[in-house]
Amino acid sequence: MIDEYFQVSRIYIFIDNEDNTVTRNMFEWCDEGILSQIDNLQEVKYESIPSWINLLLTDGNVCAADINELPNDIVAILEPQGVRSVIAYPILIGQKMKGFIGFDECKSPRIWNETTQKLLEIISLIIGSAYEKNTFLKRIEDKRTRLNNIIEGTRLGTWEWNIQTGEVLFNERWAEIIGYSLSELKPSSIETWVKYANGDDLKNPMNC
Repeated sequence: MIDEYFQVSRIYIFIDNEDNTVTRNMFEWCDEGILSQIDNLQEVKYESIPSWINLLLTDGNVCAADINELPNDIVAILEPQGVRSVIAYPILIGQKMKGFIGFDECKSPRIWNETTQKLLEIISLIIGSAYEKNTFLKRIEDKRTRLNNIIEGTRLGTWEWNIQTGEVLFNERWAEIIGYSLSELKPSSIETWVKYANGDDLKNPMNC
């Protein structure tokens, strides 16, 4: 587990809104005796901590053994949380920041060694890649849903042929068009389509 390996006071993941003006604490783990801040950090406006997002985007991280080394606007939000040292990396989707992951140390000042910095950076990249993949899959699913709605709304007959596996899929409307039900056409194969296809569709254009 991340918390057992790094032994930090607090681990958190923030996710931004679409225009990167507001961020929310979506996940938080706290060590024993450390107060949770997740309820207090649900609608944090970046305009209140402009230095935070600037450091994430320009330097690629926020890293301080003593928070007093950081700009005043960052100190103002971290100090009431009892934070003494902090390290955070942006979660990127391509070139766009989607949020950030960070560690807080509340018990004593802490110098973040190179190993910790590198591992946290890698974790942020993994989260970004996973989020990008999920976003991509959701877009595909949305397009598939829209396409299915169009097909159903226009009552189109469709068929799909996986040339590699030989699998053929017909929808119910395709069967209706040729005067059958899907159950009557089983077992189906590409030969089913050939059998009922219009003769003109079967002509080899190379022989024309």
